[in-house]
Amino acid sequence: MSLVKTSYGDVTGDGREEAILVFSQDSEGNAAYKSVYVYTLESSRLKLLWAFMTGHRGDGGLRRVYAEGGNLTVELFGKETRIEEDSASSRAEPTALCCPKSFTLTHYHWHNGRFEQKGAMDVRPVPAGK
Repeated sequence: MSLVKTSYGDVTGDGREEAILVFSQDSEGNAAYKSVYVYTLESSRLKLLWAFMTGHRGDGGLRRVYAEGGNLTVELFGKETRIEEDSASSRAEPTALCCPKSFTLTHYHWHNGRFEQKGAMDVRPVPAGK
C-alpha cells in the first residue's frame, strides 16, 4: 500500500481538524483499490474514527474524499454507490474500467460515535476528461 493523499478538516463538527488519509493498494492488474482512514487526536493520541475500502473506477472506486461544512464528503464512482460497513458497494453500470459514467456524492456527519449518512445521495455525471 502507498499513501497517495493526506488532507485535514473538521469532519466531526467539534471545531478541530481530523486527518483523512487515502492509500492505494498496489495490484498487478488495472484495478486501483483505495483505503480511507479518518483519524482524530484524543488525549494527544491518534484515534481511528472510520476506515473503509473502495473498489476500482469501474466498481465503486474513490473519486474524492474531503471535509466540508463539518461533515465528511465521499465521492465514489458508479450510480448509487455507497459505503456499507467498511467497503464500497455499487450498482452495476455498463462501463469500462477506464471510463465510469457517473459518481455518487454522499455527505456523512458524526453522530453518536460514528459517521452516518446525511441527506440523500447525489448521482452526478463524470465530467468529460476526468
